Amino acid sequence: MTNESAFSRWSLWPGVTVDTWLIPAESWQVRVHRLETTRSLCVADGGFPVADLRIAHTGKNALCLRCSEGELFGIMDVTGTRHAVEINPDPNASLLHSSVLIPVLTGELTPGLHWLTTVVLGAAPGSLATWEQAPEILTPPGESCRIQCAGHTSRIPLSTNGA
Repeated sequence: MTNESAFSRWSLWPGVTVDTWLIPAESWQVRVHRLETTRSLCVADGGFPVADLRIAHTGKNALCLRCSEGELFGIMDVTGTRHAVEINPDPNASLLHSSVLIPVLTGELTPGLHWLTTVVLGAAPGSLATWEQAPEILTPPGESCRIQCAGHTSRIPLSTNGA
């Protein structure tokens, strides 16, 4: 963990490694995933669960939900390779509400190395203007990633050394 990001690595199966960097950006969270796999995978990346909602914006690679209090929640695929869907989990999947929807990006990966970049909005008050001001990824992930949010540009090193 650094002042700019948190890093994690996990391997669910032999031959599959997932490195993830979580980067805060105002009301947003940027997630950079580096997946290396020797097998085909179905992948899902979920946003925050939302109760009492209505759909505020949909697109092939993005889904924004508005709850009854006017807060916005959503998920957007920066890489454009996954589809946005809403998942309706079983009751009591959330500690706060008995019934929720979860915005999720789903996709399929072939064996190899893949970079997936997601921006997630959580509990941002206001209008769709907040949704339209999502962080921009100025350079594709690699050794580092440049992100612009609210007029501020950051270069985040993507080290797999856990630092």
